[in-house]
Amino acid sequence: ENVKDKTTKFLLVRSDVIEQVLNVVDPEFVKQRVQWIRLGEVVEIAEGRTLTVPTPLGHPWFEYRSFPPTGAVYTQALVRWLQEKAKETPALHEKTKIVFYSRSGSTPRRNMNLEMQRLALDVVREKMQQYNRTEELVVYTGRDPTNPEQTMTVKDQFDLF
Repeated sequence: ENVKDKTTKFLLVRSDVIEQVLNVVDPEFVKQRVQWIRLGEVVEIAEGRTLTVPTPLGHPWFEYRSFPPTGAVYTQALVRWLQEKAKETPALHEKTKIVFYSRSGSTPRRNMNLEMQRLALDVVREKMQQYNRTEELVVYTGRDPTNPEQTMTVKDQFDLF
């Protein structure tokens, strides 16, 4: 957000997930400064305007014209922005949670046997008690706790984490 002045617009390829995330983090920023485009769409920049294309100069991936699939080069700026926004949201600091990331049933890869998960959760609960941890223990599956057939919304994930 503070990379450029307040008149700078951002061209972003439309993605439901990215749009949801940005709208949770800063809906006013999205409304005022983001221009969504389709993948492959040609965008014309008006005469007298400038276009800045971020590239990871000096990064070894740039020299080989092969960028990391996660876009990790730009992730640090996004993380800083999310941290700044979280500081501005008092509700996020009211009650901390301990989150156990369940591997059961979410994907065939990295799957955890249900019995092993139960044992791991028992150890977490035991250690919470041993060290007088009063936080709420939440088992995160990626699913909506009220409707397990649905994926948890981006907003609910932000509220949880």
